[in-house]
Amino acid sequence: MVIALTLAAVAGTALLTACPPKHEQLYQAVSEFNNDLRWKKWEDAGGFMPVGLRMAFLGSLEKEKADDHLNITDFEVKEVVVDEEAKHAVVRVRMAWYFNDQVIEKKGMIVQKWERSDDNKWGMVSMDGEGPWKPEAVKPIDVFGKDGGPDDGGASDASLADR
Repeated sequence: MVIALTLAAVAGTALLTACPPKHEQLYQAVSEFNNDLRWKKWEDAGGFMPVGLRMAFLGSLEKEKADDHLNITDFEVKEVVVDEEAKHAVVRVRMAWYFNDQVIEKKGMIVQKWERSDDNKWGMVSMDGEGPWKPEAVKPIDVFGKDGGPDDGGASDASLADR
C-alpha cells in the first residue's frame, strides 16, 4: 500500500512538472533576451525587439563600442506581471555590469515592457531604468498605432525573431 501511494505521488509530481507554466513562452523569451545581453549577443537580443527599437539599440551599442567596454556580469528576473489578456507584460530585472575602464561593478533595476504579437511571439518593446546603456538606445517607441495595428515606423508581427 505504501509503495502504491509513493508511486502515485511520484507520478503526480511528474505530471505537474511536465505541464508548462501558463506563460512559458514569455518566460523563455525574457530569459533568452537577457542571456543574449549578458553574453554580448546583441543581434540575437535585437531579434526580440521591433525593427525601430532594434536599429536604435544596435546602433547605440556599436557607436559606444559595447563589445569592447561593457560587461554584464549577472541578471535576475525579479518580477513578471502579465495583463489579463496575456498580451502585455512588465518585467523587472536586476542587472549587474561594469565597464572595462572602471573598477566598480554597478547594479540596477531594469523595467522591460513586452508585448505578444498576433502569432504568439513575445517581443521586448521598451526598456527603462538603471542600466548600462544610454536611455536613447532603448527609449519606448509606439509599436502599435492608435488603431491597434503596427504603425509605419514600428514593428509588424514579422519583425520579431522566430523563437
